[in-house]
Amino acid sequence: MAKKDTASKPEPAPKAAKSTPPAKDPSQPEIADLHSELVKIADTLKAMKSTLQKQDARIGKLESVVGTVTGSIPAAKTPQTSSIQSKTEKTNTENQVNTAAKADLLAIATGKAKRLDPAAIPASSASAPQDTQDARTRHAPARIAALNTSTISRTAAPRPAIAATKVKAPVSISAKPRVQYAVKLARARSRGPLAAEWERLIRGKANELSVLEPQIMPAKTKSGESVLDLVAGPFNHMADAIELCARLKLKGIRCKQSRYGGKPL
Repeated sequence: MAKKDTASKPEPAPKAAKSTPPAKDPSQPEIADLHSELVKIADTLKAMKSTLQKQDARIGKLESVVGTVTGSIPAAKTPQTSSIQSKTEKTNTENQVNTAAKADLLAIATGKAKRLDPAAIPASSASAPQDTQDARTRHAPARIAALNTSTISRTAAPRPAIAATKVKAPVSISAKPRVQYAVKLARARSRGPLAAEWERLIRGKANELSVLEPQIMPAKTKSGESVLDLVAGPFNHMADAIELCARLKLKGIRCKQSRYGGKPL
């Protein structure tokens, strides 16, 4: 009974394998984006091209309008006043020269020739053409040319005497005495100890003092006693005296800057 049941049951059909969907290509969306961007760029270029064409057309119209306007404006005429003025000045100059020539010839004929004053000649006649000067001699009468020039005496006008002026002597201004400086080396009640101290210093360590001039200056102590100071100098600047004192102190010599003056040692 069990065998019959097993023989009559059909075997189960094998399960079909599930079909997997094809994998999507990840590059397809990127290509689509690039394509859309290229389309946008192409549209932008077309719009720019049309704009440029319109601007070129407007520029061409403006150039044509400007050309017709500038061509219709006549050129400015040069004024002729300068030429008229120059002719008038030339005529006036010639008239002045002719008048002066007639006056000179008349003065020579009557024997009353005078020395011409260069300051009396107008400036315009100095720049007159040479032919106006030749006109004087060309129109001179023949009888004037035959005159003996030796009979005409021309004397130079006497020069005016120059009045003598008193020259004031320069006022002497007393210059303010210049302050000079020195180094103070010693103090005593008389000249003798100071002279001995000076000889000791220049023969010893303080050989820098040999090029200086020693002086004796009167001074007073704090108590009011009169004494004499030995100073050496002179220096034009106090800084030089201070520097020398610093070098002398390094050698053990007492020193102090002071003013230069007094009597020679």
